[in-house]
Amino acid sequence: MIQIELLTTNPFITIIQIIMGDEAGNRGEPVTFKVKKPESLREDNLGRLNRMLSIRDDHWDTLNNAGKRLIDSAIVSAYLDCTRSGVSEDARRILEERVPSFLKQHVPEATDTKKQQSQGEQEEQGLGEVILEEE
Repeated sequence: MIQIELLTTNPFITIIQIIMGDEAGNRGEPVTFKVKKPESLREDNLGRLNRMLSIRDDHWDTLNNAGKRLIDSAIVSAYLDCTRSGVSEDARRILEERVPSFLKQHVPEATDTKKQQSQGEQEEQGLGEVILEEE
């Protein structure tokens, strides 16, 4: 026996509870999950990109080469998460405003807008990944 209950929903997150039991009716401990909605992921990803860029701005002059590569890798990761969640144009605009040469230097495939649009469309159609967080 599996019982699924919708505990709450709002524009950003849905909380569900799953209770498993056996055929005799014995119930196990409930497991609660938060399911982030795509709109929330989009804002989270853009926020992460902005945070990484702020760290880069604040500490670039004090970082050694390994530190510079690390922060740039984190920015690329945040940018790619933005493209996967359907906000590639916003992410591109943010990068071009704050570090104009970044996309050309670190994300050569970022010039392929057709690929990005396809990924964004998949997310909007619900073909992207769902993130579950155990509470």
